[in-house]
Amino acid sequence: MTTRNLLDRDQIIGAAIALADENGLDAVSMRKVGQAVGVEAMSLYHHIQNKERLLDAMIEAALAETPLATPGPWRDTLRSHAAQTRLMLSRHPWAAALLNSRENPGAVTLARHDALLGALHGDGLPWGTVASAISVVDAYVLGFAQTQQDLPFETPEESASLGAEMLAQLPLSETPHFAQFLTEHVLTPDYDHRAEFDRGLEILLVGLASTF
Repeated sequence: MTTRNLLDRDQIIGAAIALADENGLDAVSMRKVGQAVGVEAMSLYHHIQNKERLLDAMIEAALAETPLATPGPWRDTLRSHAAQTRLMLSRHPWAAALLNSRENPGAVTLARHDALLGALHGDGLPWGTVASAISVVDAYVLGFAQTQQDLPFETPEESASLGAEMLAQLPLSETPHFAQFLTEHVLTPDYDHRAEFDRGLEILLVGLASTF
């Protein structure tokens, strides 16, 4: 039995995802994926047509980690959609660049969109509101995920340390409001930037509810 026959499509996709998780989407090439699974790049083409189809398969696999939306109150549907998408993006930061950019959406992508559309419309939201709600919530999730990736801290402890350092260096007479924000919000014992996600999402949902 040849090495090519020992390979399977899922193994290739898994190796590509592992590369992207560790080094970003730019690290993914047919050559590097081939090296990761121990074969020449040409062997991959027996299973996946080209790099574009590999990227399609990667986002399909990432989205398969998120549950389909189910019928229920529209706010709960959007909360769950936002939370599950955010969790997936925290595991696979590269996926943000692929979520809405693929020209050949696969069965998982289509099923996910269809279930979300059906759940929101099924709870009485007009199609126009459904479109606006998904667009606004998805933009918020992607933006928050990108911000969190870019921040120079991860844990509340790191946030507090950075906040204290910034406060010590601020020209207080020129930035009194920033100093007050750090002192009365960021440097409080229970502050956790990650909690801003839920608060911001609730603001969006309240705003959406006021439109219909």
